[in-house]
Amino acid sequence: MTAPLDVPAADVLIGTDASAASLSGAAVEGRSLGRIAWLRLRRDKLAMTGGIVVVLFCLVALIGPYFVGNPLAYHSNLIDPTLGKPLGPWGGISMAHPLGVEPVTGRDLLARVVNGAKWSLLIALLATVLAVGIGVVMGIFSGYVGGWADSVIARSMDVFLAFPLLVFAIALIGVIPASAHFGPIRASGLALRVCLLIFIIGFFNWPYMGRIIRGQALSLREREFVDAARSIGARTPYILFREILPNLVGPILVYSTLLIPANILFEAALSYLSVGIQPPTPTWGGMLSDAVTNEWYSIDPLAMLVPGLAIFITVIAFNLFGDGLRDALDPKSR
Repeated sequence: MTAPLDVPAADVLIGTDASAASLSGAAVEGRSLGRIAWLRLRRDKLAMTGGIVVVLFCLVALIGPYFVGNPLAYHSNLIDPTLGKPLGPWGGISMAHPLGVEPVTGRDLLARVVNGAKWSLLIALLATVLAVGIGVVMGIFSGYVGGWADSVIARSMDVFLAFPLLVFAIALIGVIPASAHFGPIRASGLALRVCLLIFIIGFFNWPYMGRIIRGQALSLREREFVDAARSIGARTPYILFREILPNLVGPILVYSTLLIPANILFEAALSYLSVGIQPPTPTWGGMLSDAVTNEWYSIDPLAMLVPGLAIFITVIAFNLFGDGLRDALDPKSR
């Protein structure tokens, strides 16, 4: 028996196999939505490459500081005492210092980049968690409840989006004391600065996620499964978090992966402006600031190129993975 001309041969084979399986009594395995999304994502080479790079950078941030040298150690014997430039070619690259050393100070660039990844990624990830948590709760509530509550929350989002965040962050960090008490918790120094950066970046970025989730909730609240839940007497919290929220997992994952690189850039900008994590703790933005402020780029371009490439590669990897994840979770995209 020949297949019709307008039916692909692969579909005929699949249909034949399925028919044979049904006749023989064998179970036909179905594919879940998660598996279908994974198969679509796996075919996207750019997204998979970005995902692999993201995982590698996260592993470097987690375990890398234990395998590199002290980022604060000065190696004056590797610096020309007259010119202040690293001894040897390419910024003092050697087996002991694979990325060379900083001009003047002689600190190992690899150790500083790896330790900088720990703080930059930690702040960006936790700030994203805070922004997503607030944005999802406010967006679902605003979109489902509607009325005056929706108007108040929507106008609050507009105010936050119009707020000069960078100026506010600089002003707020400048007036924070060296130590602070939050009930029984006392924070000071590096811990206080990290918590403050996470709060500022995360709290003032939630409207981006909130507007997206609000729009999705406005559409989902009119769906049949929500009407069915209301008809059997389900309460509002149950409908919000058991009926609507599971249908928002895709948009939440996609826009979270796109929000992380924006937070990485914002933290780097604050560190570059000397209002982020303070020296001598290394960060990518702080390394760029040192290279520009001290004009190390004119002595050794690697002092600015290495942290700049770290930021560039991390941000583009997150963006590529986020774009691929969006395409994989969207059934209408090709």
